[in-house]
Amino acid sequence: MPIEQVHFHEVGAVDAIVDIVGAAAAFTYLGARVVCSPLPMGRGFIRAEHGVMPNPPPAVVACLTGVPTVPVDLDFELVTPTGAAIVATVAEEFTRWPTIAPERVGYGAGQRDLPDRPNLLRVVLGAGAASEEASHVLLEANVDDMTGELVAHALGELLEAGALDAWASPVTMKKGRPGLVIGVLCETPAEAALTKLLLAETTTLGVRRTVATRTERPRRVVTVSTPYGEVRVKISGGPFGPPQIKPEYEDCSARAKAAGVPLREVLRAALVAAPSE
Repeated sequence: MPIEQVHFHEVGAVDAIVDIVGAAAAFTYLGARVVCSPLPMGRGFIRAEHGVMPNPPPAVVACLTGVPTVPVDLDFELVTPTGAAIVATVAEEFTRWPTIAPERVGYGAGQRDLPDRPNLLRVVLGAGAASEEASHVLLEANVDDMTGELVAHALGELLEAGALDAWASPVTMKKGRPGLVIGVLCETPAEAALTKLLLAETTTLGVRRTVATRTERPRRVVTVSTPYGEVRVKISGGPFGPPQIKPEYEDCSARAKAAGVPLREVLRAALVAAPSE
């Protein structure tokens, strides 16, 4: 909607902006995949500027369309509209506890004491989050009659369409023919679109699928200043040894070209400027 029509109901504009912008900044800084437990819904009624309303209030219910919730036998608003909007927007999965190795834990406390539980929000940062169900799909197609130009084009289209990775591996096919296996790794929701694209952009007559889960290093992206300009750097951590630090190639290439220096000089400067953890 037009910005002049935006109106904050029931909350102070500054409070809501701080909550939303602060949460967005935290998620961006951490670079983590967000998994949340089903949200607890209190009972009864609450009083607001518009009068007495059912608990959870209408704004919370509207924000939580499609989000799992659980009942709580407590006359208290356990989820606010701002919290509901943030969680519904960023959470990729809802489960009691994901498969992770906890690394950091933080708590936020409310002002009101509850009779049967602490009034706390707990956030856990961990490595290796994975759903019990397959979260990714490996797609594969064999081809033996595609030119290098067509293969390169197909890989580019797959990556642009949302593939996490796409590659071509040489193989020897039936009757001794040299060929390629076009491989694609994607998240489950992207499977249908990428399968259709594989069949359209390659000469294969069929696509294989293998469901998979993967363990990921938590990662974040920071921007560092170098003598050649600002460069984004990806930092991957977790309990897997020293962090991996990798400057973004596109940024370094552009800075090197603008400064007229070798690419390796910009890469070296970005690594020196990057935080160690």
